[in-house]
Amino acid sequence: MKNGTAVGKEMAPVTAKTGEVLRRHREQQVLTQEAVATKAGITPVALHKVETGKSSPKSDTLERVAAALGMRYRSLVDEADDEVMQDELRRKIKEELRAEVRQKSRETPPPAGKKKKAGKD
Repeated sequence: MKNGTAVGKEMAPVTAKTGEVLRRHREQQVLTQEAVATKAGITPVALHKVETGKSSPKSDTLERVAAALGMRYRSLVDEADDEVMQDELRRKIKEELRAEVRQKSRETPPPAGKKKKAGKD
């Protein structure tokens, strides 16, 4: 990590999701990155990096950005954490369904009357 920015690595899900939550709240309020960044005392480039998950700012920076959006820091973190947990649950359900489908396809015999074609030698 260099200056709060992950170098060549993917951000942790909560960090990336925090940026998504910030962006969603900013867009819902029809605010520009410049307006929010100015109010939070950071640069628009820094806010862009947070929103896109390209940096992991200190908690005091996130507190200022959340406040600029009229949010409490704890609400921001909780919302991001909830979304990460929901994403993980969806991923696990999909994996389980795929495994179930694969298992059933192995157990199901081919329909009667259908013969396998002989392969070319």
